Amino acid sequence: MQSAPQDSSGGRPARSAPIALALLVALALFRLWFAGRLELQGDEAYYRLWSQRLDYGYYSKGPGIAAIIRLGTALGGDTERGVRWPAVAFSSGAGWLLFLIARRLFNARAALAAVVLGATVPLFWAGGFLMTIDPPSVFFWLLAAWLFLRAVEGGGWADWVGAGAAIALGALCKFTAYAQLVSFAIYLAWNRRALQRPAAARAIVLVAVALTGLALPLLWNARHGWVTFAHLRERGALDQPFRADVRALASFLLGQAAVLSPFYLAALVLSAVRRPWRPGPRASAFRFLVALIAPLPLFYAAVSLNGKSEPNWTAPALALVPVWLAGAWAPLADSRRAARRAGIALLAAHAALAIAVHAALLTPAIYGERPPRFRRIGGARDLARQVDALRSAAGGGFLIGGNYQTAALLAFYLPDRPKTFVPLGRRPTNQFYFWEDYRRGAFGDEALFVGDHPPRPELLGQFERAEPVAEIWSRHHGRPLRRFQVVRLTGLRRPPAE
Repeated sequence: MQSAPQDSSGGRPARSAPIALALLVALALFRLWFAGRLELQGDEAYYRLWSQRLDYGYYSKGPGIAAIIRLGTALGGDTERGVRWPAVAFSSGAGWLLFLIARRLFNARAALAAVVLGATVPLFWAGGFLMTIDPPSVFFWLLAAWLFLRAVEGGGWADWVGAGAAIALGALCKFTAYAQLVSFAIYLAWNRRALQRPAAARAIVLVAVALTGLALPLLWNARHGWVTFAHLRERGALDQPFRADVRALASFLLGQAAVLSPFYLAALVLSAVRRPWRPGPRASAFRFLVALIAPLPLFYAAVSLNGKSEPNWTAPALALVPVWLAGAWAPLADSRRAARRAGIALLAAHAALAIAVHAALLTPAIYGERPPRFRRIGGARDLARQVDALRSAAGGGFLIGGNYQTAALLAFYLPDRPKTFVPLGRRPTNQFYFWEDYRRGAFGDEALFVGDHPPRPELLGQFERAEPVAEIWSRHHGRPLRRFQVVRLTGLRRPPAE
């Protein structure tokens, strides 16, 4: 890889690192405060239950997210902030890695711009404080990219092994991490001088180290019917005939525009049209970014043609878009005052939007049944309060949530932190299937069902009687959010003894 161009900005590039660090520290402090102001979301509560039952694999993921939350609650307490502070740490680390990568590829001014851009991308607002699989996945993706960049520029064995280890750790949180091996291969094929004979041997070691991240999930799956791979196949509709659903592709593209920002996406496309990877002083830098950014969204665009895809699936690759935009914008800002002003205005507008969204989440304004936006944010604490009163009046019984998110949120917000369950069917659909089985009768013959839909026939068939108890609304900031059915189930029909 060619050396990065020297910083030609009129400012003082030596100050870029302290400014970037100050910004990241300020963001981290705000996010730590904000993390304790919102209730846990369903997936966060679900992964918290994983952390209380540590294992070397889980239904849909490796053990990474469970281990991280277990550490978070051990050090920060079993609270919203205790669950979430690792997300703040990962997002702050990811911001610093953006700085390091952009500075190495371009210059210090671009590096500072990349940090600011990264803080204003909509996808990473929530990733800054919500403890889902995305914060660690993005961090380890960027860490692997940084170490690989150092490695191909002449780094020693430590960089090659470190890049492989970062991929392995990322894969323990999200198997998407292995797409980075494809990205690395594309870059090396595009820049054959970077893959001399010594580097080729080290690249093989990188791959071998990265694949160690599969060991624990494979071992777990071998003992549990390979359910993770069946789940991933169904999740991506890879078990269905290809149907070329153009509307699903359009939905995927709109989702990418929403999470990245339509303006940032437009800027990315416009700069890509100029093909900055053509031979020139910055060609190698943009080839690196093309190889790290493009393959994952292209893959999921193809997958979306066969079924639904989620906007955040591309999060690790999109994390490097701020580096691209900063590298493309910095020389224009140096030579054209209009470009500099336009870039600053765009950043300011996105920062103002981020502030407005965070402020709105703390007010009643955006919550309510109609329109249905934000109906799944909040309300769990109030739901648990009402369920606790109904449970006391009903005289006991174990709790069955209508889905894994409801069950997990009740387990967190009910005062006694009880064991909760989901309706168990013939085949696994979530991690609850691998924990305690209420159908054996160890938790009694009576249950209270709480769901945003009536109990399904399969669940009703497991009990002799079903009696509606109440229809309740969860509330947040005093506004009704979601309607829940509460049904008392009695007379558990236990399966025949084996």
